[in-house]
Amino acid sequence: MRLFIYTETALNANCYVWENTETKQAMVVDPGAGSAGWVANKLTKEGLKLAGVLLTHGHPDHVWDAAAVAGDKPVFISRPDLYRLDNPLDQVPGLVGAAEAMGSEWVKPTNIEVIPELCLQGSGAQIMPGFPVRAVMVPGHTEGSVGYLSAGILEEGEGAITVSQDGCGGGGCDGCDCGAGGNGEPEPVAFMFLGDVILGDSIGRTDLPGGDEREMKATLRMLSVAINPDTVIATGHGQLSTLGYQLQANQFLRGAAMADA
Repeated sequence: MRLFIYTETALNANCYVWENTETKQAMVVDPGAGSAGWVANKLTKEGLKLAGVLLTHGHPDHVWDAAAVAGDKPVFISRPDLYRLDNPLDQVPGLVGAAEAMGSEWVKPTNIEVIPELCLQGSGAQIMPGFPVRAVMVPGHTEGSVGYLSAGILEEGEGAITVSQDGCGGGGCDGCDCGAGGNGEPEPVAFMFLGDVILGDSIGRTDLPGGDEREMKATLRMLSVAINPDTVIATGHGQLSTLGYQLQANQFLRGAAMADA
């Protein structure tokens, strides 16, 4: 598999293309405003066919180009955040500058699907053929925030993401001593599209409608004890890192991990 990231969207939300290199199919994660053109060009350049779209939550900066990207392909979102796709801007009156940043009228996707229950249970299931995920509910930023957990070998390629275990990453580690640029055989890595739960060395807002500080703390606690620290965290804004790095650098996650320990 390969992962590609685009950051030049409204409010600099991260949009991802997740490629199955065997089937040449791709899922797009969080296509924010301004990402549709990049996605189309990336799919064409890499010879990929779109399988569907995954949304980590329903805020406008993460969903705005979903209709343009998906066409008639499925757009997956959690049930608690489903209502947000009626008009994402209506749900975030406190997000200053969001309407101007989107740059166009909202178009609701035509093929919206709630995340299948099988993906939310046990070890998960294929949300689309060739794309196994364990969908993990991570409320706090919104009531329906979800993380998509999967695993595979991160293959190299022009613009493809590589992330080392010390948390550096987002495009390669040449010139540092983390070992990510070594010549050893590639090994499968776990990775998680986590939206706006963890952002850099901080966390997502809990003061917008649907946010909840107590639920965020519970989510952080769950992540700290239930997710392997080697897991690559593909965040909604900023650079990728690993959960292990965040447990050291992120005071909010570290505090939640220590609570009731």
